[in-house]
Amino acid sequence: LSAGQVETILKKSTVDLGSRGWDEDYGYGRIDAYKALSNTPAPISTITVPKTYTMTGKNKAAFSFKTTSKTKVSLSIKDAHGKTVRKILSNKTSTGAKFSTTWDGKSTSKKFVSTGSYKVEVKISNGSDSYYKSTMMKVVNHTKPAILVSGTYSYSPNVSGKVTIPYELTQKVKVSAIVTDK
Repeated sequence: LSAGQVETILKKSTVDLGSRGWDEDYGYGRIDAYKALSNTPAPISTITVPKTYTMTGKNKAAFSFKTTSKTKVSLSIKDAHGKTVRKILSNKTSTGAKFSTTWDGKSTSKKFVSTGSYKVEVKISNGSDSYYKSTMMKVVNHTKPAILVSGTYSYSPNVSGKVTIPYELTQKVKVSAIVTDK
C-alpha cells in the first residue's frame, strides 16, 4: 500500500474521542487495530477457478483474481505433491487491475495432466517481500489418448537386430505394438 492509502485506512479506523471530528486534544481519535485490519484490502483477492475442470482437449479452465498495484504476479498449477506442473504467468507487472488467464490442462511438457486435485497458486512480489494465495481445483481428464510419432520409418526388405521407433504419448496409457509385413 502507498503511504496515502495507509493514512486513509488509519483515519477510517479511528474511534472518535473528545469533540466530533479532529480536535487539538485527540486528533482523529484512537486507532482501532481490528478495524484498521478489516479496512485493509487483501493483497490478492479471491482466486476464481472452476471447482471441477473436465478436460476434453478442446476447452480451457479460466482463472481470475485481482492484486494490489506495483507488484510482480506469477500463477502456477501444482499437483497433489506440491510439484509445479505448469507456470501460467511469470512475473507479470500488476497495475491493480483484474487478471484473467486460462489453462489448457497441459503440463510444461505439453502433455495433458491426469485426473486428480491440483492447486492454483498466485504469488505476488514487490521485490523484497512475496505473498502467496492458493485454491484447489479438481481436474477430470476426458481427453482421448494419442500416440505421437515423429518421422517416417520403413525397413526393406529384411531387418536384423533391434528396431527402435521413437514415440510419445499424450497421456499415461498402456500401449500395444503390432509389426506387420506388406
